[in-house]
Amino acid sequence: MDRSYAVFGLGEFDRSVSYELMEIGADVLAVDKNENKITAIADDVTMAISIDALNEMAYEKLGLNNMDGVVVSMSGNLSASIMAIIAAKDAGVPLVIAKASDDTQRTIFKKVGADRVVIPERDGAVRTAHNLVAKIS
Repeated sequence: MDRSYAVFGLGEFDRSVSYELMEIGADVLAVDKNENKITAIADDVTMAISIDALNEMAYEKLGLNNMDGVVVSMSGNLSASIMAIIAAKDAGVPLVIAKASDDTQRTIFKKVGADRVVIPERDGAVRTAHNLVAKIS
């Protein structure tokens, strides 16, 4: 697979996305402000880099224009998430998926350019309910 993805934020969700993308054969750029999180994942992804997502200049060194997709999962930091979404779209990334914690964030992320927004807890609950019903039928 000759695809490249950037993952902003390295919480549990983001690490799982990063590992799965690597398993599939994609190149993964993991991005987080926390140096410890970068160090912890560095050997498991193509590249890991620490930046302050609120610093517009920091995005220049990431090469986002070469990415096939970006996952923005910093829902605990609304401003950083917005900046990352805008930077990705400005760089021409064709698919930006943002993780939101609620419907308000979903609306904001869509308005600033996210192509898709997921709320993992809600989305997972819907899938689980449908799986349960499918197994019973």
